[in-house]
Amino acid sequence: MIQKKIILDASALLALLQEEKGAGFVMDLIEHGASMTTLNLAEVTCKLYGKQYSKSEIDSCINELPINFIPITREIAELAASYYVYTKSFGLSLADKICLAAGKLGGYTVVTADKIWEKLDLAIDIKVIR
Repeated sequence: MIQKKIILDASALLALLQEEKGAGFVMDLIEHGASMTTLNLAEVTCKLYGKQYSKSEIDSCINELPINFIPITREIAELAASYYVYTKSFGLSLADKICLAAGKLGGYTVVTADKIWEKLDLAIDIKVIR
């Protein structure tokens, strides 16, 4: 069985960590080799700090997950920036655009909890978990 390469958006990992709808699906993806950009990891970490998680709690949550973290390259950054005008009306964050760009360049299926992504027309395989 050939398995697709998966890249997670911050919202997908947050759904898992906060035990929201789609958490089990995300955990299965992680157990089968899902990746995430380092900028999306920063976004997850910021959100958890905002919910009063301590550094040790955040480290514990993240370190136990076998996620492959992808550094942001210039190519990813430039493609993400090129999405600015098109995605502005959708309210996507910089981390969202980075995830989409990394997904496109790496041939990944991008997994998110943000339903608005279903409306994007960027020639990227997008899976919404809820």
